[in-house]
Amino acid sequence: MEKTDAKGFGIVIATKLFAIYTFYFLMIMKHLVIIISILALGLFCNSCAEKSQAQEKTATITLSTAKCETCKKNIEKALKDVPGVNNAIVSTKAPKSVTVVYNASITSEQKICEVISKAGYNANGVSRDTAAYEKLDACCK
Repeated sequence: MEKTDAKGFGIVIATKLFAIYTFYFLMIMKHLVIIISILALGLFCNSCAEKSQAQEKTATITLSTAKCETCKKNIEKALKDVPGVNNAIVSTKAPKSVTVVYNASITSEQKICEVISKAGYNANGVSRDTAAYEKLDACCK
């Protein structure tokens, strides 16, 4: 029978243990990097959403000349194509108005009023475009 050197045997075991611990340490570090990356991405996405919400505004615009359902459809159609306008709800009942949710970094309340004016309606003191008004249905005049 051969004699095993206890010192050599201890070095072999220590080397194997070191390799095993190194492997598990690297696996844990890999998982930590993945977790930290996911958390950082989540924080980044939240800050983007907060910025977007911070730029979202709601304006209620007076529509002194809107009269009927056709007026409502005309104004909503005009606002639908405005970049930055997310939603527009027109009320032709007193008080006649449109509530607009929009992104303030893309458009403004003044631009929205100008679009409504170009559709033939008064909006917050911005007078209607006469040519557009003449093209409206009789019920809208």
